[in-house]
Amino acid sequence: MYIDLYSGHLYTRKPKVVRLGDVQLLEVDGIYYSRTRELYKSRRSTSRTNILTCGHYVRIVDYFSPPRCRQVNEDDVTWGYDCVCLLAGDHDTYYHYCGMLTGGDIVIVDNDEKYYLVEDASKG
Repeated sequence: MYIDLYSGHLYTRKPKVVRLGDVQLLEVDGIYYSRTRELYKSRRSTSRTNILTCGHYVRIVDYFSPPRCRQVNEDDVTWGYDCVCLLAGDHDTYYHYCGMLTGGDIVIVDNDEKYYLVEDASKG
């Protein structure tokens, strides 16, 4: 048995740590797991091309699910699909991506339907 010290989740096989920018995922048998207490597990069909690295967050596109939040920008190629957002340093939960505002800030929503504005880390 292996335990993720960030999330406390147990794995029967040794997970591979995948570092994407400032965010880490665990990979076991082609399935990606968040390192958050509220666990996000990708579908087996999720490929690395559906995972977008954005420095201080990672966005995982789920083409099989409708969006779970009011989306901000319709010109995003992933608009109309659910996107999970994992924030660097946040080991509590995962979020749903709602979109990027002008200037690089993003809007996300948690599973309790609370919306958050995350400032672009590259702005200083």
